[in-house]
Amino acid sequence: MFYLNFLKQAIDPHDQVLLSFVEQMLPRMMELQYLVDGSAKGGDHAHSTKHNEDTKRKFEEKNDQSMVSHLLNGVFATMRMVHILEMERLGPVPFLDVERRIYILSYLMHDVDKFPHVHRIATESRETIEQAKQLIEQELRKCGAAEFFPDFVDYLEDITYLVVNTQQKYGTHLHTYLWKLQLKERRLLLLRRLCTYSDHIAYLVDSPAAIASEAETLITILAELSDDELEFTYHQMREVRGLLTNVINNGL
Repeated sequence: MFYLNFLKQAIDPHDQVLLSFVEQMLPRMMELQYLVDGSAKGGDHAHSTKHNEDTKRKFEEKNDQSMVSHLLNGVFATMRMVHILEMERLGPVPFLDVERRIYILSYLMHDVDKFPHVHRIATESRETIEQAKQLIEQELRKCGAAEFFPDFVDYLEDITYLVVNTQQKYGTHLHTYLWKLQLKERRLLLLRRLCTYSDHIAYLVDSPAAIASEAETLITILAELSDDELEFTYHQMREVRGLLTNVINNGL
Protein backbone atom coordinates (compact mmCIF):
# COMPACT_ATOMS: atom_id res chain seq x y z
CA MET A 1 0.00 0.00 0.00
CA PHE A 2 2.84 2.40 0.87
CA TYR A 3 4.55 1.62 -2.44
CA LEU A 4 1.37 2.34 -4.43
CA ASN A 5 0.77 5.60 -2.58
CA PHE A 6 4.39 6.61 -3.19
CA LEU A 7 4.00 6.05 -6.92
CA LYS A 8 0.73 7.97 -7.04
CA GLN A 9 2.49 11.01 -5.60
CA ALA A 10 4.84 10.98 -8.59
CA ILE A 11 1.96 11.12 -11.10
CA ASP A 12 0.62 14.34 -12.58
CA PRO A 13 -2.96 14.64 -11.23
CA HIS A 14 -4.23 15.21 -14.78
CA ASP A 15 -2.71 11.94 -16.05
CA GLN A 16 -5.67 9.65 -15.53
CA VAL A 17 -4.17 6.92 -17.73
CA LEU A 18 -1.04 6.52 -15.62
CA LEU A 19 -3.04 6.76 -12.41
CA SER A 20 -5.42 4.08 -13.67
CA PHE A 21 -2.45 1.86 -14.55
CA VAL A 22 -1.03 2.11 -11.01
CA GLU A 23 -4.38 1.54 -9.34
CA GLN A 24 -5.78 -1.20 -11.57
CA MET A 25 -2.78 -3.11 -12.90
CA LEU A 26 0.19 -2.72 -10.59
CA PRO A 27 -1.38 -4.57 -7.60
CA ARG A 28 -2.05 -7.55 -9.89
CA MET A 29 1.47 -7.38 -11.33
CA MET A 30 2.98 -7.38 -7.84
CA GLU A 31 1.28 -10.72 -7.20
CA LEU A 32 3.06 -12.40 -10.14
CA GLN A 33 6.29 -13.90 -8.84
CA TYR A 34 8.00 -14.05 -12.23
CA LEU A 35 7.60 -10.27 -12.57
CA VAL A 36 8.65 -9.40 -9.02
CA ASP A 37 11.53 -11.88 -8.69
CA GLY A 38 12.53 -12.39 -12.32
CA SER A 39 15.54 -10.61 -13.76
CA ALA A 40 14.98 -8.00 -16.46
CA LYS A 41 17.93 -9.47 -18.33
CA GLY A 42 16.33 -12.78 -18.98
CA GLY A 43 14.59 -14.51 -16.13
CA ASP A 44 15.67 -16.23 -12.94
CA HIS A 45 19.17 -17.42 -13.84
CA ALA A 46 19.80 -18.73 -10.35
CA HIS A 47 17.39 -21.60 -10.98
CA SER A 48 17.94 -21.99 -14.70
CA THR A 49 18.91 -25.37 -16.10
CA LYS A 50 19.96 -23.85 -19.44
CA HIS A 51 23.14 -22.15 -18.15
CA ASN A 52 26.25 -23.51 -16.50
CA GLU A 53 27.54 -22.16 -13.18
CA ASP A 54 30.03 -19.81 -14.82
CA THR A 55 27.31 -18.21 -16.95
CA LYS A 56 25.01 -17.85 -13.94
CA ARG A 57 27.81 -16.17 -11.98
CA LYS A 58 28.42 -13.65 -14.77
CA PHE A 59 24.71 -12.76 -14.83
CA GLU A 60 24.70 -12.33 -11.05
CA GLU A 61 27.68 -9.96 -11.20
CA LYS A 62 25.87 -7.56 -13.55
CA ASN A 63 23.80 -4.67 -12.26
CA ASP A 64 20.18 -5.59 -12.84
CA GLN A 65 16.64 -4.98 -11.68
CA SER A 66 13.50 -7.05 -11.40
CA MET A 67 11.18 -7.29 -14.38
CA VAL A 68 8.48 -5.21 -12.69
CA SER A 69 11.04 -2.48 -11.87
CA HIS A 70 12.19 -2.45 -15.48
CA LEU A 71 8.57 -2.06 -16.64
CA LEU A 72 7.77 0.72 -14.15
CA ASN A 73 10.97 2.62 -14.92
CA GLY A 74 10.14 2.56 -18.62
CA VAL A 75 6.48 3.57 -18.28
CA PHE A 76 7.06 6.42 -15.82
CA ALA A 77 10.00 7.90 -17.74
CA THR A 78 8.16 7.74 -21.07
CA MET A 79 4.90 9.18 -19.79
CA ARG A 80 6.95 11.99 -18.25
CA MET A 81 8.44 12.67 -21.69
CA VAL A 82 4.97 12.62 -23.31
CA HIS A 83 3.78 15.15 -20.71
CA ILE A 84 6.69 17.48 -21.54
CA LEU A 85 6.06 17.14 -25.28
CA GLU A 86 2.42 18.13 -24.81
CA MET A 87 3.21 20.94 -22.38
CA GLU A 88 5.76 22.42 -24.84
CA ARG A 89 3.54 21.61 -27.85
CA LEU A 90 6.29 19.72 -29.61
CA GLY A 91 6.17 16.91 -32.15
CA PRO A 92 3.25 14.76 -33.33
CA VAL A 93 1.17 15.02 -30.16
CA PRO A 94 -1.12 14.77 -28.31
CA PHE A 95 -1.44 11.03 -27.96
CA LEU A 96 -5.03 9.92 -27.53
CA ASP A 97 -6.17 8.15 -24.37
CA VAL A 98 -6.56 4.88 -26.26
CA GLU A 99 -3.05 5.22 -27.75
CA ARG A 100 -1.52 5.73 -24.30
CA ARG A 101 -3.23 2.60 -22.99
CA ILE A 102 -2.10 0.58 -26.01
CA TYR A 103 1.47 1.80 -25.49
CA ILE A 104 1.47 0.81 -21.81
CA LEU A 105 0.04 -2.66 -22.45
CA SER A 106 2.48 -3.23 -25.31
CA TYR A 107 5.51 -2.20 -23.30
CA LEU A 108 4.43 -4.39 -20.38
CA MET A 109 4.61 -7.40 -22.73
CA HIS A 110 7.72 -6.46 -24.71
CA ASP A 111 9.80 -9.04 -22.79
CA VAL A 112 7.10 -11.69 -22.64
CA ASP A 113 9.51 -14.25 -24.10
CA LYS A 114 11.64 -13.85 -20.95
CA PHE A 115 8.83 -15.08 -18.71
CA PRO A 116 9.89 -18.54 -17.46
CA HIS A 117 6.74 -20.27 -18.77
CA VAL A 118 6.84 -18.65 -22.24
CA HIS A 119 8.81 -19.80 -25.26
CA ARG A 120 9.78 -17.84 -28.34
CA ILE A 121 7.13 -15.54 -29.85
CA ALA A 122 6.79 -15.92 -33.62
CA THR A 123 4.75 -13.90 -36.14
CA GLU A 124 5.83 -15.29 -39.50
CA SER A 125 2.29 -16.28 -40.55
CA ARG A 126 -1.34 -15.59 -39.66
CA GLU A 127 -1.35 -18.77 -37.60
CA THR A 128 1.65 -17.72 -35.49
CA ILE A 129 0.28 -14.17 -35.15
CA GLU A 130 -2.95 -15.57 -33.73
CA GLN A 131 -0.98 -17.79 -31.35
CA ALA A 132 1.07 -14.81 -30.20
CA LYS A 133 -2.10 -12.77 -29.67
CA GLN A 134 -3.64 -15.51 -27.57
CA LEU A 135 -0.54 -15.77 -25.38
CA ILE A 136 -0.28 -12.00 -24.91
CA GLU A 137 -3.99 -11.75 -24.08
CA GLN A 138 -3.58 -14.40 -21.37
CA GLU A 139 -0.63 -12.58 -19.82
CA LEU A 140 -2.35 -9.19 -19.98
CA ARG A 141 -5.45 -10.55 -18.26
CA LYS A 142 -3.25 -11.82 -15.41
CA CYS A 143 -2.02 -8.24 -15.01
CA GLY A 144 -5.51 -6.71 -14.91
CA ALA A 145 -5.60 -5.28 -18.43
CA ALA A 146 -9.38 -5.76 -18.73
CA GLU A 147 -9.94 -3.37 -15.82
CA PHE A 148 -7.38 -0.86 -17.10
CA PHE A 149 -8.56 -0.93 -20.73
CA PRO A 150 -11.85 -2.86 -21.20
CA ASP A 151 -11.55 -2.73 -25.02
CA PHE A 152 -7.96 -3.99 -25.16
CA VAL A 153 -8.94 -7.16 -27.05
CA ASP A 154 -10.13 -5.00 -29.96
CA TYR A 155 -6.55 -3.72 -30.28
CA LEU A 156 -4.79 -6.98 -29.50
CA GLU A 157 -3.25 -7.20 -32.97
CA ASP A 158 -1.81 -3.68 -32.63
CA ILE A 159 -0.46 -4.57 -29.17
CA THR A 160 1.13 -7.76 -30.50
CA TYR A 161 2.70 -5.83 -33.38
CA LEU A 162 4.27 -3.39 -30.90
CA VAL A 163 5.43 -6.21 -28.62
CA VAL A 164 7.45 -7.93 -31.33
CA ASN A 165 8.76 -4.64 -32.74
CA THR A 166 9.91 -2.89 -29.56
CA GLN A 167 13.38 -4.21 -30.27
CA GLN A 168 15.15 -2.63 -33.23
CA LYS A 169 17.10 -5.64 -34.51
CA TYR A 170 16.16 -9.07 -33.20
CA GLY A 171 12.85 -10.79 -33.86
CA THR A 172 11.16 -7.78 -35.42
CA HIS A 173 8.34 -7.97 -37.96
CA LEU A 174 7.84 -4.41 -39.17
CA HIS A 175 6.21 -5.24 -42.50
CA THR A 176 2.44 -4.78 -42.06
CA TYR A 177 1.37 -7.11 -44.89
CA LEU A 178 0.13 -9.95 -42.65
CA TRP A 179 -1.19 -7.73 -39.86
CA LYS A 180 -4.83 -6.70 -39.37
CA LEU A 181 -4.29 -3.46 -37.49
CA GLN A 182 -6.80 -0.99 -36.05
CA LEU A 183 -4.59 2.07 -35.67
CA LYS A 184 -3.19 4.02 -38.59
CA GLU A 185 0.32 2.88 -39.40
CA ARG A 186 1.94 6.27 -38.76
CA ARG A 187 0.43 6.41 -35.26
CA LEU A 188 1.42 2.81 -34.59
CA LEU A 189 5.02 3.58 -35.52
CA LEU A 190 5.01 6.51 -33.09
CA LEU A 191 3.87 4.15 -30.34
CA ARG A 192 6.66 1.81 -31.33
CA ARG A 193 9.14 4.61 -30.73
CA LEU A 194 7.65 5.12 -27.26
CA CYS A 195 8.11 1.41 -26.51
CA THR A 196 11.70 1.43 -27.73
CA TYR A 197 12.43 4.58 -25.74
CA SER A 198 11.01 2.92 -22.62
CA ASP A 199 13.08 -0.22 -23.08
CA HIS A 200 16.33 1.73 -23.43
CA ILE A 201 15.82 4.31 -20.71
CA ALA A 202 14.69 1.72 -18.15
CA TYR A 203 18.02 -0.12 -17.94
CA LEU A 204 20.56 0.58 -15.22
CA VAL A 205 23.61 2.56 -16.33
CA ASP A 206 26.91 3.20 -14.57
CA SER A 207 26.06 6.89 -14.10
CA PRO A 208 23.44 9.38 -15.32
CA ALA A 209 26.06 10.79 -17.70
CA ALA A 210 25.84 7.54 -19.68
CA ILE A 211 22.38 8.58 -20.89
CA ALA A 212 23.81 11.65 -22.60
CA SER A 213 27.08 10.15 -23.78
CA GLU A 214 26.26 6.56 -24.75
CA ALA A 215 22.53 6.19 -25.43
CA GLU A 216 22.35 7.02 -29.12
CA THR A 217 18.90 5.47 -29.55
CA LEU A 218 17.41 7.54 -26.73
CA ILE A 219 18.88 10.75 -28.10
CA THR A 220 17.59 9.94 -31.59
CA ILE A 221 14.03 9.16 -30.44
CA LEU A 222 13.85 12.25 -28.22
CA ALA A 223 14.93 14.41 -31.15
CA GLU A 224 12.40 12.75 -33.47
CA LEU A 225 9.47 13.22 -31.11
CA SER A 226 10.34 16.80 -30.15
CA ASP A 227 11.29 18.20 -33.58
CA ASP A 228 14.91 18.42 -32.39
CA GLU A 229 13.95 20.75 -29.54
CA LEU A 230 14.57 18.57 -26.47
CA GLU A 231 17.82 17.07 -25.25
CA PHE A 232 18.86 15.11 -22.18
CA THR A 233 20.09 16.78 -19.02
CA TYR A 234 20.77 14.99 -15.76
CA HIS A 235 21.72 15.37 -12.12
CA GLN A 236 23.76 12.90 -10.13
CA MET A 237 23.75 12.34 -6.38
CA ARG A 238 26.92 11.34 -4.58
CA GLU A 239 25.27 8.39 -2.85
CA VAL A 240 22.09 6.40 -3.52
CA ARG A 241 20.34 5.00 -0.46
CA GLY A 242 16.98 3.62 -1.55
CA LEU A 243 13.60 5.20 -0.92
CA LEU A 244 14.82 8.47 0.63
CA THR A 245 17.07 9.07 -2.36
CA ASN A 246 14.09 8.49 -4.67
CA VAL A 247 12.12 11.19 -2.84
CA ILE A 248 15.02 13.63 -3.20
CA ASN A 249 15.48 12.72 -6.89
CA ASN A 250 11.79 13.35 -7.56
CA GLY A 251 12.03 16.69 -5.80
CA LEU A 252 15.00 17.72 -7.90
